Amino acid sequence: MLVSKQGLALAACALTVAHPALADITPDQVWHDLETYFQSFGYEVRATESRTSGALRLSDVALRMALPEGEGEIRAQIGEMLLAPAGDAVTISLPARFPLVMTLTPTGEDEIETVDMTYEVALGDPEMTVSGAPDDTTWDYSFATMGLSLSELIVDGDVLGQDAARFAVAAGPVAGRSRMELVDGLRDIAQTVRFGDVTFDLSGSDPGADPGTGGTFAGAVGGLTAENRTRLPQGTPSDDMAALLNAGFDASGTLAWTDSQIVFAVTEARDEATGRTSSGAGTMDFAMSPDGMTYDLDVSGVEIEVTPQGMPFPLAAGMDRIAMNLGAPVSAAQAPQDIALGLTLGGVSLSEAIWGMIDPQAMLPRDPATIVLDMTGKVTPYTDLFDPEALAKLETGNVRPGEINALTLNSLTAEAAGARLTGEGAFTFDNTDLDSFDGLPAPEGEVNLRLVGANALIDKLMALGAVDQAQAMGARMMLGMFAVPGDAEDSLTSTIRVNKRGQILANGQRIK
Repeated sequence: MLVSKQGLALAACALTVAHPALADITPDQVWHDLETYFQSFGYEVRATESRTSGALRLSDVALRMALPEGEGEIRAQIGEMLLAPAGDAVTISLPARFPLVMTLTPTGEDEIETVDMTYEVALGDPEMTVSGAPDDTTWDYSFATMGLSLSELIVDGDVLGQDAARFAVAAGPVAGRSRMELVDGLRDIAQTVRFGDVTFDLSGSDPGADPGTGGTFAGAVGGLTAENRTRLPQGTPSDDMAALLNAGFDASGTLAWTDSQIVFAVTEARDEATGRTSSGAGTMDFAMSPDGMTYDLDVSGVEIEVTPQGMPFPLAAGMDRIAMNLGAPVSAAQAPQDIALGLTLGGVSLSEAIWGMIDPQAMLPRDPATIVLDMTGKVTPYTDLFDPEALAKLETGNVRPGEINALTLNSLTAEAAGARLTGEGAFTFDNTDLDSFDGLPAPEGEVNLRLVGANALIDKLMALGAVDQAQAMGARMMLGMFAVPGDAEDSLTSTIRVNKRGQILANGQRIK
């Protein structure tokens, strides 16, 4: 479906980029390039062509693409387009509005047989110019506003009204530039887009549910921008990601925004739960190629407020920063490949309402909490992540997905309620030894941990009544088994080592 969205975006606002004009390009060449682009994604393109004064007029422009496994189709009835020469470039005139229809025919055990959704695409003051040469074009475009809204929903022949389903998203002002080149059988697309402020509003309810049951979800993202680069193999089915990767598919990009707000409400039998979230600036980076995929998210100033059903006051929390990253291979390989996992929850604070429920006597320090995890490693994948046949074989349980070769804990920090845990370590794994650890590859290495403030925290939990004396004694005995006193007051250190013989040692003492 990601590929479909890229294609429809080019239909609605024609994906675009810039470079000095290499030679005059004609309207026919622009249309051929655009038509070929859509066809490379699996769309059928239909249009009636007529020419006058060097311009190409397209009537009844329509796109159609069948969804995989016979589960429906997507149709865009764009209507009329005019491609006219303008010096060494070509201008494209688009309709201000046109329908986009999606028909879903679920093939599973779902009771629904057919869903028809009609959306309206709205383009305010569309301007588009194409320059360059055949096989190397630059597309510059701008829109005062862009919008997509659900205008009709039909489920098994029954028309559902706005009270059953509502969807609308709008952006503006929008301006972008894209460059598309054909090089060595690859379509190279680079684009930068400024979406301005984006708003969204959706709601829904189940007609068969109790009256007063449903939900709403609305919000805004300010200053949204996008940069991406895609190398798309030509002649490869667009719905076969494994084949695309094998042919050289490569995509990367960055989304960035200045702020965001979301409000939501869920009602069940007229009992409502509400909430809102907001954030400051954020970025999201992604990449996928035969070498693997990566994902990075970083957001500042996150605020969350929720009022559960039946509760007379809201519960709120905030974070100075939330960040996460993920890296993994996507293709089978003979040699170890990189993996990565990271999570940061920085400066987590709770509202007084929450503290009042868990610590009414204010026994615990209420300083913001922090969690940081940074791990990297090596794995050898035996299976292509996007190969359905290979994934089906994994479900039998007779095929191993791969091997874990190494794992490194670069950093661990957990700080809350006056206590602080830190650590780092590294392990390698022997995949030929599946006996020492009950079917798991045998690890070898060590992890070093440091804990500060544990005894003070246990004392405060006892005073709070969260743990009794026996539980506190058990916790202290457990710490004594795995840790030794550190070089500061109320501090403990521990080195957990696993050797080649499968023995586990805590600070030199064998525990397995």
